[in-house]
Amino acid sequence: MSELNDVLFGDTVTLYNHYRENREDRWQRTVIRGVQHRAKTEKTVDASGLHLAQSVSVTIPVNADAGGRHYLPPHLFATSENRAAYWTLDSEQNLDVIVNGECAEELSVTYTLDHLRKERRYATIKGVSDNTGRPRLKHWKVTAV
Repeated sequence: MSELNDVLFGDTVTLYNHYRENREDRWQRTVIRGVQHRAKTEKTVDASGLHLAQSVSVTIPVNADAGGRHYLPPHLFATSENRAAYWTLDSEQNLDVIVNGECAEELSVTYTLDHLRKERRYATIKGVSDNTGRPRLKHWKVTAV
């Protein structure tokens, strides 16, 4: 079964979780290995022309490698005094972003989301399905644009 998992969940993503500290926007970077990342482009045509819509779907098994960090629901992550031990998936604030692959860059006042956008394609998390209560294949399903 491990070989099948390696094939299905052989991708790596970098997650940037937004939080506020001392009235400033900050992001915590977490690299998660052992996920499935899929990008999709949809084309539509109307009177104004051709439109392309890109979206991303990421499946994160509960046993994915997050570098020793553990998942924490967004409302608990926002108030945690020990954020460094956790990661979250917040689709309500529209500020958590996900990048395909491993990124070493930390977001800061000198390296912003604009820099990340120019160097790497990232997607903003828009939806999260928590499938961790299932008897098998426990995972989170993330949709992002």
